[in-house]
Amino acid sequence: MTRFTRARQVADAVVENALDAIADSVRPAPPGAIRAVVVNPDASERAQVVEACIDLAVDSAEPWRLVDAQALDRPVVFWPREATITGVVGPDGQRVAFEMLGEEQLVSHVMSRHETSWALNVRRVRVLWWAPSLPTCGYAAFDLEVGTPIGTRIGTPEGVPQKTPTYVGRGARSSGGVTSPRPSDRPTTRGSASRSTTTERSM
Repeated sequence: MTRFTRARQVADAVVENALDAIADSVRPAPPGAIRAVVVNPDASERAQVVEACIDLAVDSAEPWRLVDAQALDRPVVFWPREATITGVVGPDGQRVAFEMLGEEQLVSHVMSRHETSWALNVRRVRVLWWAPSLPTCGYAAFDLEVGTPIGTRIGTPEGVPQKTPTYVGRGARSSGGVTSPRPSDRPTTRGSASRSTTTERSM
């Protein structure tokens, strides 16, 4: 590993910790929704399309295992297998245009402070939406409503922690590695239960 690669890893870790702190300070989403925090590191306000990959946990990939929910780094909410994103609401409470780009079934892992990571079956949905106003050196929170494909909104299941997870991403980071541009090139989305992606697109 070269020193430049190591320096990039350290810088990414610093950014990840900072974005986690921002996400943790944001109030949770209402039942049946996921809150995505979009961060704008630029010194000017901007409006653009945001793209993200959201993992909707379906069930445990290790059904024989008993997991201490209090020891997890982030709370886990299980959704029906057919759940998907049915709408996006902006910080002002107004709905914004969005588009589903695709989805896939895969296994994701949630970290624990006292045990090995917990494998979960998830439905990863790729979605983009219009962010009409991202404040200078600030962030905006968007609520991604979760429901069935026919548009029925799903309420939060019983026994789920009150703190609904907020989803996070960094540049063009994906679960498969880092392909992100410089932080100044585009805003980032941040959350706590899965990685997501942001991409700048012209309208």
